[in-house]
Amino acid sequence: MKALLVDLYETLVWTDWQALGHLLAARLDVDGSTLSRAFEVTSRGRGTGLYGSVKGDLAAIVAAAAPPGAGPDAGRGAGQDAFLDALESELGAFLTANTHVYPDVRPVLRALRDSGTRVAIVSNCDHATGPLLNNLGLAGDVDATVLSFEVRSIKPDITSRTSAREICPTSRTFCVRWRSRLVPAERPPLRNAGASRESGNFRA
Repeated sequence: MKALLVDLYETLVWTDWQALGHLLAARLDVDGSTLSRAFEVTSRGRGTGLYGSVKGDLAAIVAAAAPPGAGPDAGRGAGQDAFLDALESELGAFLTANTHVYPDVRPVLRALRDSGTRVAIVSNCDHATGPLLNNLGLAGDVDATVLSFEVRSIKPDITSRTSAREICPTSRTFCVRWRSRLVPAERPPLRNAGASRESGNFRA
């Protein structure tokens, strides 16, 4: 194995998504189903960097969760900007405090790189993941990070982007995702490999 493209969430790190959902629903004063729909309708835009920033992503979610006819400020008028600033700070603090690197991840990444395997984190994510990776220090444990909101492309297309291709020029390249299986490559020379967390261990 010469190069490995590794998913981020639920493969390298985990967070309490349910608690985050409760937090955001409370701040937006909506129920869980409304929040879920807001996340769903903004998913592609957030994942491809359409809204420009963490604050822009949150503004899109707030607008999508607002009642019909409420307008983009969701009834907050001039206070909308301050509300989004506070929400961005709270989101960042929550993710930093509640996102955890699995204990076996860094030893495995170190062993892979020591053996000559180049490793990249490849994730479909919005702008909040950028500062989170910096806070976790994971960027320093891999050769590259390819985040969908930065390259404006989501998986599987994201793996054809320059940053990913630079670290995997050969046919001996694998994509690792949580609970997947080794299957034929959709786009050679990439192959998909399973990452199993049975018994709490990361095995590619």
